[in-house]
Amino acid sequence: MLPGPQQSTPNSPVRAISRRRRLIYIGVCVLSPVFLLGILELILRCIEFGGYPGVLRSVGTIDNASLYITETKAASSYFIANKSRPGTMYENDFFIPKPPGTLRILVCGESAAKGFPQPRAFAASAFLELMLTDLLPGRKVEVINIATTAVASFPILGMLRDVLPCQPDVVVIYCGNNEFFGAYGVASLHSAGRSPLGMRIQRAFRSTAVAQFIEQFTQGAASTDSRTLMEAVMGKAYIAPNDPLRLDAARNLHENIAEMVKLCRSAGVPCIVCTPPCNERDMAPLGGDDLRGLSTDSHALFTNAFKEGINKETPFEKRAALLASAIKTYPTSALAHYQLGRLMYARQKYAEALREFQQAVDCDSMPWRPPAASVEAIRTAATENGAILCDLTGSFRAASEGGCCGSDLMDDHVHPSLRGQAIVARSLIKCISELSDVTRISPGSESKLGSWEGYAKQLGDNPYERYGVAHTLRVLCNVPFIRSTNPDFFDRFDKYCKDFEATLPPQMLEQARRWQDPKTHTGNIQRPISALMANVLVTEGKHALAEPLYACAIRNVPPYSSLNLDYSYFRLAALERASGTLGENARQEAQRAIERGKFLLSHGFAGSGISERFVGRLYQLRHEFNEAIPFLLEAHSKLKGKDRLAADQALVVSYVQTRQTAKARQFLLDMIKSNDPMADMYQQLLRNLDEHSDSQTRIEP
Repeated sequence: MLPGPQQSTPNSPVRAISRRRRLIYIGVCVLSPVFLLGILELILRCIEFGGYPGVLRSVGTIDNASLYITETKAASSYFIANKSRPGTMYENDFFIPKPPGTLRILVCGESAAKGFPQPRAFAASAFLELMLTDLLPGRKVEVINIATTAVASFPILGMLRDVLPCQPDVVVIYCGNNEFFGAYGVASLHSAGRSPLGMRIQRAFRSTAVAQFIEQFTQGAASTDSRTLMEAVMGKAYIAPNDPLRLDAARNLHENIAEMVKLCRSAGVPCIVCTPPCNERDMAPLGGDDLRGLSTDSHALFTNAFKEGINKETPFEKRAALLASAIKTYPTSALAHYQLGRLMYARQKYAEALREFQQAVDCDSMPWRPPAASVEAIRTAATENGAILCDLTGSFRAASEGGCCGSDLMDDHVHPSLRGQAIVARSLIKCISELSDVTRISPGSESKLGSWEGYAKQLGDNPYERYGVAHTLRVLCNVPFIRSTNPDFFDRFDKYCKDFEATLPPQMLEQARRWQDPKTHTGNIQRPISALMANVLVTEGKHALAEPLYACAIRNVPPYSSLNLDYSYFRLAALERASGTLGENARQEAQRAIERGKFLLSHGFAGSGISERFVGRLYQLRHEFNEAIPFLLEAHSKLKGKDRLAADQALVVSYVQTRQTAKARQFLLDMIKSNDPMADMYQQLLRNLDEHSDSQTRIEP
């Protein structure tokens, strides 16, 4: 019989565990999971989990200087709840070290600073660059706009930290509109992450490889969310006038802007901080009033007084008294304050009107416009930390009739109109002139500038881009909460678009519809509507009308992109057709475009055949047909359909111009024998070649 387990008795000695061993045991228990997580973090980092892309990315070297671009994907890491619908920034390019004599200005902010809904060619940053170029003849001016749609101030701080190494001479900060509903806005986050410290902890945790690995394998299927970005970032639909979130928003804005100014100061870069203007006069509150807290009698008093107060049949004095009575019953009624402001404005009582409009903004339960507390937070953060304050709120009021900003300067609630973009630029120049030792712009220089219409024309203002802006706003203002509170906005833009569409010939109307289709655009680059309309004009032989539209399209896309090469070629081709020759300046422009294209190809940023095709075509514009051949051959090997046919037609031209007609003929025969779907077109090219072998084959854009 086997002995059983020994039983301890009360008299059995028990070995005491020493304090040192106990501490070691506890340490091992605590640190083992940390150690294992560290090992897992390292393993996941090796397979490219963890971290976030920086905003700056070096893409190559040109003339002993590093070419950098702003990484548009960097903004998406700040979008937590709606990863499939991140905000966007423009792709900028610049050299480090900065070329001698260059004035470089960095603009940081949200969609208003980006220029939305205007395209990049008509953003305030574009006006600013053009105006400064006029004031500094012979000096190169660069305005780098990294503003991003739908972000609060915390992401802006992170992006500024990434981009400061670009060696700016001045930094402009223009934000405050998205502190509630944007990415890292207080109404879009859990309460634990609403403070600046909570946001930093959350951001740091989400940057770990372990967190990103877990997130990737726990997230659902690809989103089919059809909401606008404005709807997607909205976390809480009702924020009461006394909700603590309003204090949180002002606090975060103050702390983040103060930190931005300190970052600039530590880098030795002067900083300009802007107060954000908004549509006070013509935008009704976007959120509704909550009357549930009123007693039955107060509810009835307010409802009756308000209803009669907005009745246009009621005499003015009585209406004013009724609305004042409604406000006395319910002091935080944003709608009552707004209607009283409209009444005061109509009677030219502008000071009273502005006071009521500001109350309406402050009490709006859906604060897409910055309340006074947020604006004051911006002011104090700037002045306390030594930044220059650019009072855009004051500038817009000064430019508005009666001192109340409305739809003449604002496209919607916070986004400046085309004229408003010019006012932003002019106001910034006034502040920049205070830094004359840095910028060499003397005080008062803004008074020497021409009209805003003149600058808009130089930038390429045209009816098609204005239509594009109106359509963008029509979509935005069709968001349910805007359409229900401000139906006139949708109606106005919808009517504008329909009236304009009625004037378009069928081919242009087709291109307008095509431009509205998201499938027309790729990545973060929107294909300019100007280019689509210019294509129609070229087919009609109206090259002189097409050329400025292509020039506008060029300004709306990044310089280092296949679309830029595309529009550069077509602009120069239209210019040649319109004038009959290509002047020396145009030849140099073609050469610069060729160099950009070759850089894209040699550094792996292109390769679909499109860039190769247009580098070849640009060489042909310079009558350098031999140099065009290898690029057109490469385009032939990659393109398909009509794009390949166009490249092949150009290739045949180059063969003919370089006295290689036999090679051109053999190339066309090979294409005909290959049973290409467009064999009939190649057959036609062959007939043309045989008929005109001794004459120059025409190059069609």
